[in-house]
Order: sequence, then C-alpha cells, then structure tokens
Amino acid sequence: MRSVKPNLRTKTLDLAGTGPRRSRSLYGVALDTCIRARRRLGEHLELGDREVELIRTAGSLHDLGKIGYVMTFSTTRALSEEEWEIMRRHPDIGADMIVQHSALAEVAPIVRHHHERWDGSGYPQD
Repeated sequence: MRSVKPNLRTKTLDLAGTGPRRSRSLYGVALDTCIRARRRLGEHLELGDREVELIRTAGSLHDLGKIGYVMTFSTTRALSEEEWEIMRRHPDIGADMIVQHSALAEVAPIVRHHHERWDGSGYPQD
C-alpha cells in the first residue's frame, strides 16, 4: 500500500485534535455532530462546497489559540477576571497563528471572530 504524505492542512488538523486520527472520545463524537451541523447549515444557506469546507476547517481550528494556557485554568471553579482576559484573547491568538500558513489563511477571519455576536457583543471587539 502506498503511503501518502499529509499536507499542511491535514497535519494542522491532526495537531488540533480534529483530524482523522483523533480519538473517538465523547469530545470526538460531539465534534462529529458539530461538523455535520455545519455541513447542513452550509447546504441550507446554499453555500458552495468551498465555502462549506472553509467553515468546517475554521470550526475545527476555532480554539487553536487556547493551546498552552487553558490547561492551567481550574476546572473546578469559575474563571477569575484575569483568566477571562486571557480567554478572550484566544480568537486573536489562533487567527494570528493560522494566518501564517498559506494553506489555512482564508479561515483566519472566521477563527478571529467566532465569539462575536449579531448584537455586537462577544469578543474580540475591533
């Protein structure tokens, strides 16, 4: 059997824990459900295959900016104000990481704004 060298996109998705080699944990099952929902939304909005793929990729990478610090936060209590300040920066951190890779740069704006809301609340705010 011939092995195929994975491209940058596949490697990045694997590192983010959302690629084809991720574990079948409860998180993985929930993520699969989200992927199917994004695909159905794209179909409902009559988006093309390319746009649906961009949404899927952005959804898989949306929390990439949490790498390195979120694991130090307590899971047994609410976040402190200082921890929330750090958490609110993760969309910008992730988008800044993603934009460095030409194969993924198109999804950076989606990642950057994934916590913004229709009413203008959410984060980050420009």
